[in-house]
Amino acid sequence: MTRYLLPHFHIASLLFRTRTERKAVLLRARMELERYLKQLDNYDILSKEEARLYERYKERPDNFSTASISDAASRRQTKIDRFKEEKALKEKLEVSMADFAMACDVDNQMLTSYNLSASPAQPFSSCHR
Repeated sequence: MTRYLLPHFHIASLLFRTRTERKAVLLRARMELERYLKQLDNYDILSKEEARLYERYKERPDNFSTASISDAASRRQTKIDRFKEEKALKEKLEVSMADFAMACDVDNQMLTSYNLSASPAQPFSSCHR
């Protein structure tokens, strides 16, 4: 399901790498990220903290910041917290992908043993990679 939510995110990521017409590109990337966040919010995928931040963003998108501009310690701590969250999400994703791959291997082994014993006309695979 998540792959259907990611196109706006990927478009924005690609736009951020573009070097021509910087202001127009940034506005388009922002629009794509806003669409992505709206989808996440509509599907209730955002955590309570993320939903709170998103609501703050919607109130004042031009002046939104996750940390105080004048407080360097606060900005640093916010950066550290975001890095830790991102790292935890990446680890969780890796575990999920490994579990999925293992489940596919088990399913394919079961199907192979079934195919060998029953010899169906058209064997099939349960997982697509």
